[in-house]
Amino acid sequence: MDTSNLNKLIALSVIILTLIFSCKDKDLVCDNIKLNPKIIITDYQPEDDAIRNAYLISFTEDFNNKKDSITTSNIINFHKKSNFENQVVLTFESEITTKNNYLLVVNKKDTYKITNYALKLDSTMVGAHLQKKCIIDSMKVNGDFITNIGTTLSFPKVKGL
Repeated sequence: MDTSNLNKLIALSVIILTLIFSCKDKDLVCDNIKLNPKIIITDYQPEDDAIRNAYLISFTEDFNNKKDSITTSNIINFHKKSNFENQVVLTFESEITTKNNYLLVVNKKDTYKITNYALKLDSTMVGAHLQKKCIIDSMKVNGDFITNIGTTLSFPKVKGL
């Protein structure tokens, strides 16, 4: 066997071994997720007031100790625009994670207590590769369970207090 054929065989072996070891199923534990820095509130109607201000307070698990407070960097009142969905999108500059409970205050009067995240592993085929990620399967907003969340907090307006 000449040197060029040996080099090709070695290169092919390295590629095959790399593919085999990269395809190994890595254990992914869902205990905390860094979420998209947005909150979507659905079920708004065109006659509902626009959201002018909102802030998010993070708490410890029992809501006894306040950790941090952040204001929105952008608010889009889609329910006030024609031919758009009936929702409001609140964007924050700081990260939102599932290790904290939150109190969302909208227009200084409506509050949403966000707690009890149930996380699950989700798998999606991307080409020939199986991509796994952790998502929120359910959570509580003001004591009511909301399901099929994903990685962006989303819940209906009527769940506010």
